[in-house]
Amino acid sequence: MSQSVFQPVGQKRLTNVALVRLKKKGKRFEIACYKNKVVNWRNGVEKDIDEVLQTTTVFANVSKGILAKREDLLDVFGTDDESNICLRLLADGELQVSDKERDLEYGTLFRDVASVISEKCVNPENNRPYTLTMIERGLKDLGFAVDPKKNAKQQALEALPQLQSKIPIRRARMRLKILVNIANENDLHMLLRSEKANIEQTSFTGGQMTTICLAEPGCFRNMHSMVQNTRPSALAAACGFQPIQASATPQPSSAADKAGKAVLSVVYPRGDIASIPEDQIGTSRKARFSELDQLQPGWTVELKGRSDGGLADPTFYSPSGQQQQVTDLGTSPGRQPLKAEQRCQVAVQASSTPSSGCDELLGSASLSPEALPADMQVALQNGELPAGILSRYLELQSTWLGPLTQLRGFRERLLADPNFHVKVGIEVGIGICTKSSAEFGKRGELFWVELDFVLANVIMALIADFMLVWLPAPTVAFRPRDDGTKNALIRFFDSCPDNAFQRVPEGHAPYSIGQRAGAVGRNGLKLLAVGFAASLLGVGITNCLISARQVLDPSFVPLNPPQDVLKTSAAYASYMALSSNLRYQLIAGVVEQRGIERIFENNPRVTNVLSFVTRTGNTFLGSWWWIDYVRLLGFQKIAKGH
Repeated sequence: MSQSVFQPVGQKRLTNVALVRLKKKGKRFEIACYKNKVVNWRNGVEKDIDEVLQTTTVFANVSKGILAKREDLLDVFGTDDESNICLRLLADGELQVSDKERDLEYGTLFRDVASVISEKCVNPENNRPYTLTMIERGLKDLGFAVDPKKNAKQQALEALPQLQSKIPIRRARMRLKILVNIANENDLHMLLRSEKANIEQTSFTGGQMTTICLAEPGCFRNMHSMVQNTRPSALAAACGFQPIQASATPQPSSAADKAGKAVLSVVYPRGDIASIPEDQIGTSRKARFSELDQLQPGWTVELKGRSDGGLADPTFYSPSGQQQQVTDLGTSPGRQPLKAEQRCQVAVQASSTPSSGCDELLGSASLSPEALPADMQVALQNGELPAGILSRYLELQSTWLGPLTQLRGFRERLLADPNFHVKVGIEVGIGICTKSSAEFGKRGELFWVELDFVLANVIMALIADFMLVWLPAPTVAFRPRDDGTKNALIRFFDSCPDNAFQRVPEGHAPYSIGQRAGAVGRNGLKLLAVGFAASLLGVGITNCLISARQVLDPSFVPLNPPQDVLKTSAAYASYMALSSNLRYQLIAGVVEQRGIERIFENNPRVTNVLSFVTRTGNTFLGSWWWIDYVRLLGFQKIAKGH
C-alpha cells in the first residue's frame, strides 16, 4: 500500500487574529475574532456577529488549530451549539491582545488620565487650567505608569499628589449656589468656614438666604447633606454653559487653539437628541444629553467632527432657539461631576444666566461691573464679553497703560495687541530718521538744495506715521447693536474689522470676504482725509518759511518756487489711501499678528526687535516710492543748474 507524502504548508493559519479565551473547569476554550472588533461588540457599536468572528468554530488552541471536544462543550456550557457558545465567550472571555494593541491601550489610558487632570485641575497662581501637553509631560517626567485595571479618574486622583511635587497644581474649585432658610444661616456659615470656602455673594429674599461661594470639590457632599436636611434639592452647582452669539461659528477650546485649528464638518445636523446615533457619542453620553429633554422637551443638538476623526464640543439649542456651547454636560466650571438632577436644573437655567467666568474675574479683582467702560458693560450684560478679553483688560489696568485704556480707541487696540504702544513708539521714533535718510539717499547732493521739499515731507511724516499705525491696527471693539436708524452702508462699515487681515477676536463671528474688503476701503477713505490734512499742513509750513525768509532777506531768491498746496496735498492723500493703506495693513495683520507674534509668542523682546526691523524697512521703502510718485506727477522738479 502506498503511503501519502506529507506536503508542508508555507502559510501559518489563524495567526493574524484577536483571541478571546475562557478557562473554566480546568479546560480552555478560544475563538478567533477580527482585530479591534471585540471591543466594538462589547460596547454595542458593532451589531453584526459576522463582522466580529472569523469562524464560529470553538477551539482549544487557535494557534495550533486544535478544536474543542464536544464532550467538553457539553460539560462546561451544557450545549454543543457553537454559535451560542461563541456569544458567551465574547461576553465573558478574556481578550488576548498583541504588543502593539496593548501599547495603544496603555497610551490611550495615559492620555485619558492626563485629560482628567487637565479638566479638573488648575494652576493656583493664575487659576487657569494646564494644557493637556503640559500634564502629559509632567506625568512622563515622574515616570507615572497606568494600571489597566483602574479607570482614568481613579488614577488621575492618585497621580495628582505626585504631580504637585513637580508643578503648582490643585483641584479646581466649584462655584455653588446654596439656598437655605434664614434660621440656618449660622449653621451654613460655620460649615463654609470649616471647609475654607470663599463666599462671593449673599442675599436675602422672603425668609430665605442665597449664598454663592467657591469651595473645594471634596466639600460638596458635606454641603449637600447639610442643605438636604434643611431644604431638600436646594443645592445647585453652576454648570459650564456659556451663551454665544447665534451667528458665531463654534470656536475651538483654548487647548485645541494652541495645538492648531482643526477643520470642522457637520456629522449630525441640528436635530432632536433622541435621534443621535449611539455609535457617534456613546450610550452614556447620549443618556446625559437625554436628561435635558426629560426636564424640558424641545432641546436640539448639532455635532461636528474634526479632521483628526474626533468630535468637537456639541452645540445645544434650547427650546427658545438660543445656542449653547458646552464642553461636557456633566461638568461644572470647577470640573466637579454633577448629579443628574443638578445637571438638568442648571442646563435649563443656563440660557438666561450670564457667563460665570467674567463674574469670577471681577470678583477676584474686587471690581463691580459698573467699574468697566460703558461699551464693555453692555457687552457683559448681553453675554458677549469673553472672559479672555476681560482678563486682558484687567491686566492692562494694573500696568502704566491703565489710564490709556480709559480712551476707547487705545483700549480697543491694546485689547487686540498688547504691544500696540510699542509699535506706535517704533513708527514715530524711526519716522524722522528714516524719512530723512531716504530723502538724502534719493536726492544725493541736491539734499540741501531741495531742503524745503525735505522739510515738507518730514512734517507730513510726523502726522501720517501715527495715523498709519493707528488706523490699520487690529482692534477688539464692542459696538452697540443697530437700532435700525443707520443706513445700509454705515451698518456695513460698522461690521468691518479695522484691519482687513486681522485674526477674528475671541467671541466674535468670523468676518466675511466682503467685510475684509470693506476694511480696506474704509481705511483708505480715512487715510485719504488724513493724508490731505497732513500734506496741507506740511506744505503750508514750508511755503510760510520761504516767504518769511524773503521778508527778512529781500535778496534771497528761493531755488524752488513755492509748492502748489492743493495739488501736493491731493497727491499725498491718494498715495496714503493706496500704497500706505495696503502696506500697513499687511504689516499689522499678516507680518506681525499672524507671523512674528505667533512664531515668537513667548519671546516679546524678539517680537519687538523684528517689528522694529520690519517697520523700518517699510518706512524707508515708502519714502523712496513717495519721491518717485511726486516726481512722476511733476509736482517736484529739480531746479535748473543742479
